[in-house]
Amino acid sequence: MIGEIPGSSRKEEMIILGAHLDSWDLGTGAHDDGAGVATVLAAAKLIGDLKPHPSRTVRVVLYANEEFGLSGAKAYAEAHATSIERHVLGLESDLGAFAPYGLAANVGQGQLQQVRALQSVLEPLGIQYFGSEASGGADVGKLRELGMPVMDIKTDAAPYFDLHHTANDTFDQVDPALLARNVAAYAVVSYLAAQSPAGFGRLTKPVP
Repeated sequence: MIGEIPGSSRKEEMIILGAHLDSWDLGTGAHDDGAGVATVLAAAKLIGDLKPHPSRTVRVVLYANEEFGLSGAKAYAEAHATSIERHVLGLESDLGAFAPYGLAANVGQGQLQQVRALQSVLEPLGIQYFGSEASGGADVGKLRELGMPVMDIKTDAAPYFDLHHTANDTFDQVDPALLARNVAAYAVVSYLAAQSPAGFGRLTKPVP
């Protein structure tokens, strides 16, 4: 499932916000990955309400079958391999709605100063810089393998591993205030990335 906030001047270039729709059958998947879906949709809604829109398009991709084979991520990567240069940056929300505390990046050579400037805007949310080893997550990571830069918003996910893939992963376990902090973090990063004049370079593709 794909939806977009069209860019105002560079709409052919896009920032990817990803999450996945499926969950394990023991619970309702409220944190894994209902909270991730809510986070990226709400972040895109905040950006869409701004006038004018940022320069680049913000594209939300809700992937299918992350839990049992990443077929949605693989299909999206295959379908967009020839247009991967238009994918400027990707983020994924797939670690529940817990307190965000860090930003890590995996961007092109010479782009880390830009990442640090972006991270400084997040400091009021308690988000510090956590280096240059972002993965992009299970789904968005398939685009990283094609050369798209990625960022990870790190969250205090210790409680997550008591909930995900269990019957305890239910709506009452989601803290609205922490969910709102995640939404704010994803909205800020994706908006600033969509406005970035130079983008974030490209990654070296792995050898097949």
